[in-house]
Amino acid sequence: FSINIDDRAEVNQDAEMHSFVMEIITYHLAAPNNPAEIARFKTEIGSTPIDAVINSHNKIMLLGKNSLTLVDASNPHQLQNNAQFMLPKNKERTAFVDAAFVDNNKKIVALETYSNSLVLLDIESPNISLLDQMHLLPTKTIPLSIDIEVNPENSQEFWVLQGSNYRLANKKLIA
Repeated sequence: FSINIDDRAEVNQDAEMHSFVMEIITYHLAAPNNPAEIARFKTEIGSTPIDAVINSHNKIMLLGKNSLTLVDASNPHQLQNNAQFMLPKNKERTAFVDAAFVDNNKKIVALETYSNSLVLLDIESPNISLLDQMHLLPTKTIPLSIDIEVNPENSQEFWVLQGSNYRLANKKLIA
């Protein structure tokens, strides 16, 4: 699969939000002679694209700055939208920077950097639902949350990488 931004929509839900049309192109890499394109699929996500992840059940997660879209890729010739979800917003700034499938692909955990928080989402039902939200560093006022890594031996466990994130904090590092 190749995932690209096809277009930016001007429909704003507030001053900082734009939706984006994403195009997913399916390729057959073992086609005779050369890799061949076999399908194109377009879907809209509700905020600036951040990441794309595919799981072992052929679900593609498109993470936006404050949205999440699931696409069913079990038939690579005919992808289908599964669900869309607007992630919880903070009072000031919101930027989800990473997300991962957990609990045997039944849930998604998403990491928001400015509030240093995690959200846990149930994706088993047709509609995505918020199960829980946890602030990792409730006394910190700068973005310190960077990445999520799922334990390869137990999908119910994951690690969160945290540390100075000067790029998002608009701070300069002086050596």
